[in-house]
Amino acid sequence: MNQIFRILPAAALVAFAAAPARADTLSVCADTPSAACEYKGMAGLQAAVDAAGVGDTIKIGAGTYRPGATHDVPFTDDGEALRIRGAILINKKKLHIEAAPGAVFDGSDGTPSNAFVIVGSDVSFNNISIRNYQSGSDTDDIYDGHGLFFINSRGVVTNTSIHGTKKMALTIRGASTLDVTGLRITDSHMGIWLEENAKLTLRNSLVSGSEEAGIGGYDITETLIENSVFVGNLDDGIYAPDTGHIVVRGSIIAGNAPYGMRALTGGVIEIENSVMFGDVEAAYFTDGETAKVVLGEGVVTDIDPRLDADYLPRAASSALKGMGLKSRPGAMGTTAK
Repeated sequence: MNQIFRILPAAALVAFAAAPARADTLSVCADTPSAACEYKGMAGLQAAVDAAGVGDTIKIGAGTYRPGATHDVPFTDDGEALRIRGAILINKKKLHIEAAPGAVFDGSDGTPSNAFVIVGSDVSFNNISIRNYQSGSDTDDIYDGHGLFFINSRGVVTNTSIHGTKKMALTIRGASTLDVTGLRITDSHMGIWLEENAKLTLRNSLVSGSEEAGIGGYDITETLIENSVFVGNLDDGIYAPDTGHIVVRGSIIAGNAPYGMRALTGGVIEIENSVMFGDVEAAYFTDGETAKVVLGEGVVTDIDPRLDADYLPRAASSALKGMGLKSRPGAMGTTAK
C-alpha cells in the first residue's frame, strides 16, 4: 500500500510555537505473537506518529522493524518532479522518538523506501538503529534507499547508527536545521547530503566507508563539524561544491579517496585543531575562482592518528596533543577546545 501526502512549505514550521502544550507517551513494540502493546510493528509506529500530539514521546521497544506500507510526498529537485518514499512519514509533527536497545529498523526486505521521511516537522531521534535500506530503479521518479530524510524540518539526532543504505544515510533538504551528536554512519552510498539552504551541526560522530563523499554540502548550505572522524570514504571525506560552507574543528580526516577535503566553484572549507592524514591523493583540493580550503591553527598533516578498531585514535596517539584536544574525537560526551 502506498499513500501520497502534500509536502509542507518551509514557512509553516513556525506554527508549532502557537500550538497547545501537552506531553503523552505512546509505546510501540515489535510485531511478534507475544507482543502486548497498543501499537505494533511498522504499521503501529506509523499509527502512533499520526496519533501523537504536540510534544509527545514515542518509545520503541526492542525488536526488528521492517518496511511494509510506504508513504510518498511530492518534491521538486532542480525542476524535476519527484516523490520521496518513506517507510515512516512524519508530516507536520512536533515529537520525540526514542528506541530501546535492540530496536533495529532493517530495510533488507520489503518495499524499497527511506526509513524515515520528516516533512515540515520538529523531531528528535534518540538511539535509532537503521540498516540496509534499499532503493528501487535508478531511472524512476522516486527517492528511496535513504536512512533519515529531512525536508523543511528541525531535528535533533543523538546516539544513532545508520549502516548500509543504498543512497544517503542522512539527507537534509530545504530549510532544514539539524543538531546531531553521536551519529555513526558506515558503508552507505553517501554519508550526509545537504542541499538548498539546510544547516547542520555534527558532533562526536563517525562517517566511514561511503561509496561517495562522507559529507557533501551543496548550494548555500552551512555545516559545523566538531570532534568527529571521517575515514575511508571513497569520493572525498568532506565535499563543498557550489557555495557550500563547512567548518571543521577538532576532527580527524583520514584515509579518504581521492581527497580528504575538496572545495569546488565557490565552496569553502575551514579546518582547525584537526588531523588530516593518509588521504589517497592529497589532504585537500580546490577548483574554482572562489573555492578554498582554509587551514587554521592546530592542523596536523604529518602524524598518523593511529585509529583503533572503533575508528578512534588510541589514547597514546601524538596526534591528540597536536590537535589540542581534551579527549579523543568521536568519544561520547567530549568536546574540542
